[in-house]
Amino acid sequence: RDSTSGDEIMSVSTGTKDDFTSVWTVTKSDYTDLGDKLMLRPPLIVRIRRNTVAAEERDRKKRAVEELMTLRAIKQDSQPCPRCSVRISRSAGCNHMRCTNCDTHFCYRCGKQIPSDNPYSHFGGGGCPTFDTSEVQRMVQGEREDVGIDYELENLRRQFGRQEGLFANFEAHQNGRPPQRRTRGDGSQCPTCRQFNDRIGRLNHARCHACRSSFCHHCRKKIVGVVNAHYRGEGACPQHEADLPAVAAAPAAA
Repeated sequence: RDSTSGDEIMSVSTGTKDDFTSVWTVTKSDYTDLGDKLMLRPPLIVRIRRNTVAAEERDRKKRAVEELMTLRAIKQDSQPCPRCSVRISRSAGCNHMRCTNCDTHFCYRCGKQIPSDNPYSHFGGGGCPTFDTSEVQRMVQGEREDVGIDYELENLRRQFGRQEGLFANFEAHQNGRPPQRRTRGDGSQCPTCRQFNDRIGRLNHARCHACRSSFCHHCRKKIVGVVNAHYRGEGACPQHEADLPAVAAAPAAA
């Protein structure tokens, strides 16, 4: 047999490994009898010689197919950075992207570089949309599905309190650091229901986890209508805060 063929049956025997009778061997028997021997009443002992060359070729082809599928997915669901050409994938959100390699701001829709000091000036006015229609539909559907989860989570938070501080202090204790005293410099109260909401990173837009209304951390006002309109135009609030107040840490115990 040639080196590209598969595994080869060397012998067929009846019985057990300690007490068996050989009924077919590759060196003494005809291949036309092999099918009948494999249909004999069990138990059967079938000895196989694995073709390592063929196995390596199968593994190579499998890895090649996996790599091909990965590269196809990257090509379909990513955009190259206009500055360094690194492929950037968007899992969800708006078309404003920021390259993780060179920190360039660009539009996921058209692939063009946009100004870092005012990236959202690129969107609207007949240009690229901030959100694709499919993404808006996905977000709306997601909000509908999350209402029940948010409602239950908020009820449990009212009963047992928020857990982020507990986890942070537990980790600090494990690493020998002093615990942190939580301050409200990293978020603000919802102007509609007065529920405190943590800021996500430096983002000023917030959706209250209690009443689901949108508001701005920067001006503390409720946002009505299109969220992005609140951050566009002269004198508008910045969508991302430049400087955030530091979180004070409690003094270490004596």
